[in-house]
Amino acid sequence: MKSNEALKSTNYVKFFKPCLIVILAIILIGAVVVGFFGFNTSLDFSGGTQLVVEFTGTNYPASDDETLAKAEDEIRQILYDYNVDINSFQIQGEYNSRAFVITFKNVEGQTLDKIRLDINKLLKEDDSLDSSILGEQEDLTFRTSEIDSFVASSEFLTIVSALIFAITLICVYACFRFKVAGALTILFGAVADLLLFLSFVALARIEVNRYLFVALALIMIVSVYASVSMFIDIKQKAKEPSLSTKSNQDLVNMYVDQNWKKNLFIYVAVCLALVVWGILSTTNVMYTLIALIAGLVVIFGTHIFVVPAFWSSIQRTRETFTKRGILRTEASGKVAVKQEKLNEKDSSAKVIDVEEN
Repeated sequence: MKSNEALKSTNYVKFFKPCLIVILAIILIGAVVVGFFGFNTSLDFSGGTQLVVEFTGTNYPASDDETLAKAEDEIRQILYDYNVDINSFQIQGEYNSRAFVITFKNVEGQTLDKIRLDINKLLKEDDSLDSSILGEQEDLTFRTSEIDSFVASSEFLTIVSALIFAITLICVYACFRFKVAGALTILFGAVADLLLFLSFVALARIEVNRYLFVALALIMIVSVYASVSMFIDIKQKAKEPSLSTKSNQDLVNMYVDQNWKKNLFIYVAVCLALVVWGILSTTNVMYTLIALIAGLVVIFGTHIFVVPAFWSSIQRTRETFTKRGILRTEASGKVAVKQEKLNEKDSSAKVIDVEEN
């Protein structure tokens, strides 16, 4: 029954070459965009400045945001006039202690002084702004501080080092558990998913910040986990006596046919949870979550049409341990017996060694 099941499975392996061409095309386009325009990097890469405009002794009604919203628009216009790229603009505090917290990339000291003077003049002299809400003139204070580059920090180096170490450790484990072909497949899947993820980030001009590094690490972990799960499932199938003469392509098609619906449900559920999180989160995190969702979609697709087929294309033979012995099967499914000998694990069983072509 299970033998016939392999024959009824859809041939997913045939989509390998077309999908690989599409993947290479997307990566190439992403590389061109990065080459000409670079990534949309945040202050986490370049460092920058945080400007805090603080109001104390304010009389701010909680139900009325009109004045603060107008002040924010005016300040944004001032920064725009000086060609300052705003990274974030937040209104913090409550009632009698309010503050505009603005972060942007580094600008020249003279330009920063002019910005402070213009904001000061706006908030103190603009008649359209309610001084009872923004506070007394003498209570208006400015504070500036430098934002260090996250990429140059020890925290970033620790994350990158841990990620590289984890991937190396997993590949070494895969070499012992799934042989060299398995390790190469896991590495191929992780690299393909990573490059597709970065291509999407470049093409969509999503800001590259510290949150995106967390998303990138999650993409790598999920990709490797999906590959390892695939090998464990295929390895279990290969042990079944009824499938001993089936080729790797048959096993791959069976695996995909039996698991893609279940995996689709899991990925959709996770993506919906991320969508809800994005709606409730800040703008910067929301765009990172969009990139993470795109990465999960990529992993789902590659682990149906690309990664399993890649393994079957480089793993030309396979070994199946049954009560009759160990069969080494060629990619075509043909078994050619070279000799028989006793199996050391079971003296009553015999091992069939098959010569590899």
